[in-house]
Amino acid sequence: MIIADMLMMPKSFLNIEGGLAKDRYRLSIDSRSADFFDLFAAIEGVKFKPLDFLTDLLAKGCKTIICEDNNYNQEKISKVDKESVTIIWVENTVKYLQELARLHIEDWYKSKPGRRVIGITGSNGKTTHKEMLMHFMSSINSNNVMATQGNLNNHIGVPVTVFRVGAEHDFAIIEMGMNHAGEIKILCDIALPNAGIITNIGTAHIEHLGSIAEIFKEKATLFYEVKRNSPESGFFVVNGADEYLKSLDWPNHLMKFNSPDSKIKAVIEKNKISITFDKVNYELENDHVIGSHNFYNLAVCFLMAMHIYPDKGSQLQEAVKSFRPRGNRSMFIERNNKKIFMDAYNANLDSMQASLQGYWDFLKNSNLDYNEALFILGDMNELGNYAEEYHGKIGSLLKAQGVRNVIFVGRFSAYYQKGYGDICTTVTTKAELEKNWSKIAAPFQHIFLKASRSLQLETLLDIT
Repeated sequence: MIIADMLMMPKSFLNIEGGLAKDRYRLSIDSRSADFFDLFAAIEGVKFKPLDFLTDLLAKGCKTIICEDNNYNQEKISKVDKESVTIIWVENTVKYLQELARLHIEDWYKSKPGRRVIGITGSNGKTTHKEMLMHFMSSINSNNVMATQGNLNNHIGVPVTVFRVGAEHDFAIIEMGMNHAGEIKILCDIALPNAGIITNIGTAHIEHLGSIAEIFKEKATLFYEVKRNSPESGFFVVNGADEYLKSLDWPNHLMKFNSPDSKIKAVIEKNKISITFDKVNYELENDHVIGSHNFYNLAVCFLMAMHIYPDKGSQLQEAVKSFRPRGNRSMFIERNNKKIFMDAYNANLDSMQASLQGYWDFLKNSNLDYNEALFILGDMNELGNYAEEYHGKIGSLLKAQGVRNVIFVGRFSAYYQKGYGDICTTVTTKAELEKNWSKIAAPFQHIFLKASRSLQLETLLDIT
């Protein structure tokens, strides 16, 4: 049985030069979903103790467990065969896991020149950018690029993602989320990005950071960490039309478009965006996304992919055409002769405004009246003291646009209704909406659904 201090590496994990002994360790933090792994990190929750499932772990062949040195864990481990499992006793499992992941990515960088970790953060659209960039880069070589799975983008998810980076990969796309100040720096210290994208700066998480200026300061940490990690070869892409992102500057390393100081211009026309740089114009077409924000997203990811594959412009253009949203993010779903726009993963003032405007553009381009569609809007979370004001703004926007068929659902539905200022349907729970959903949805072929994840509006599809 191996004992280790919090940041000391056990000898069985090290090669003769002091790096990690393997190019990749299969890691699990969930005994229920793991099939086979080299390491299990026992991360304790408020009501959850992983070593309660120690028998299951050992039955699955787990040979190494990282766990905190406390009386409870000591008592659990005392009952197992000491020859069958290696125990790494640590002061803090999460911090140890983070340090282990950082050492892993350092080894990965050293073993082959030219590798990139591309960090992606921003107020909205992080996962969409990740999916777009992964799609574009995979069209050139699907074997040498990996990306964050799902939304494993926090202080635990990023280390888990880093452990998936292997010798076969040359590029790792790492999504980086945050709720509080200082968290992006923690993630950068783990993944050591040498390239990056900031999607935009908006009101997401304003409850915890207090102002958009503080949100920008936190998100910009990724930019400055890339600059610090890789001052000679780092690369970054942003939409320079963003009020805050246009202030970033890094000559020859930062690519901006549509900012006053940028030579790169991007123009949207219906289902395409034209982007010109290095005296070449690229027409990026896609029939599966709506809204100017998503076409700008396509442009950002295309520019990053073009930097990595500068001679593959034609192939990347074709890849743009075939990208399709998924995961209940800005996607159209056909169900029983109804076309449903589903954006039920996240919501805040900026993303709600962008989705509504994109959907209105879609209706206009399809020669449909707004009132041929039903609009279901749910809670926008993590707004703190801004909750009433921002929900009211969206209600006012709908009223000004002349939208009549609208239902507000959730604990903030009254705030929406106050801004809307007219008779409309409000329900405080999704269950109330589900009771009469078939009758409510019956007259409409087009339905708009958007809310924060907590409402899980996608379950309405099951009864549509």
